[in-house]
Amino acid sequence: MTTQVTDERTITLPAATVRPIVTGEDWLRRSLLLLVTGFLLVGVLLPLAPLVVRSLSDQNGQFVGLENYVRYFTSPGLASSFVNSMTVATLTTLLAVGLAFGYAWSITRTCMPAKGFFRAMALLPLFVPPLAIAIGLIYLFGNKGLVTTGFFGFFEQTLGAPLAFNINLYGMNGIILGELLYCFPQAFLILTVAAALADARLYEASMALNASALRTFWTVTLPGMRYGLISAIFV
Repeated sequence: MTTQVTDERTITLPAATVRPIVTGEDWLRRSLLLLVTGFLLVGVLLPLAPLVVRSLSDQNGQFVGLENYVRYFTSPGLASSFVNSMTVATLTTLLAVGLAFGYAWSITRTCMPAKGFFRAMALLPLFVPPLAIAIGLIYLFGNKGLVTTGFFGFFEQTLGAPLAFNINLYGMNGIILGELLYCFPQAFLILTVAAALADARLYEASMALNASALRTFWTVTLPGMRYGLISAIFV
């Protein structure tokens, strides 16, 4: 009896390397990308180079290494400035996003009259230069402003009551008020879009289930606008 054994071997051939065809359009796209990247690098690095050189020198131009950085990070005012900055940012974010949320929800989800007028008023700061806003705040709430002096004593002379108050504009209050006027329209735009794109079927289902307005707000409105809220907070 003869047994035949067949030796079967699998030979794997290397896959052929397929090189993509580079067209003239690809070369043009790459060249433009490199050109724009180079322009951005030059535009960023060139202005920073003198600043970096000066930061490593003293007032006389002598090289001192990282001594200026050590002095800055060990200064007592660094912690207080950081706390003040975080306080301004936090309060501005809470006020701007909170007011913009209520404003956007009122315009998109209610039947209030004159929606176009209120929408235009909310967007008006976008078309006003920041310098004009600062000047307006000074005229209203500065040391000699209309609100601070009660319209230059007019209310006190006519009504017998000094309807005037000082908000201490030249400080943290003024910074927060200015930032609020600057950030509110942008947060309003984001939240208006988020409220307009909310699924109306969820509101109909909430009404069909006789859910209260507060429950609808927590279970439908907030989840539907959460991404808009996150975007507005980071803006």
